[in-house]
Amino acid sequence: MRLPVDFHEPVRKIHFVRNVQDFMREFFRDGIVEEQRFQASREPLRRKFYASDCRYDSHCETLKRLESEEVVSVDMGESEAKVITEQKFRYSGGVKTVRLRYQLQPVKNDWLIREVQRACLV
Repeated sequence: MRLPVDFHEPVRKIHFVRNVQDFMREFFRDGIVEEQRFQASREPLRRKFYASDCRYDSHCETLKRLESEEVVSVDMGESEAKVITEQKFRYSGGVKTVRLRYQLQPVKNDWLIREVQRACLV
């Protein structure tokens, strides 16, 4: 009788069909499209209640920040991936950079974002 698991076989790394970089590019692209939709849906409200130069609640820098996001590094583990990205945005007359760490988990030959951590501004 053979046990269901042969403890003498080497442990195999999980094979992921989808490349992490491809997943992140699609995530960035879809996030930008969704932000564009959100901003467009708020235009009637903004025209009705806000002066055209009022930045409060305008999300004017959000789209630029999302468009600037780039993958800095990918760390592949046995059962997860960690991706470091950078976003740039205007702040107090200058440009700031924020780093994000995405923890990805594999699901059916693809990835899901399990957690996002924001580092201090650089």
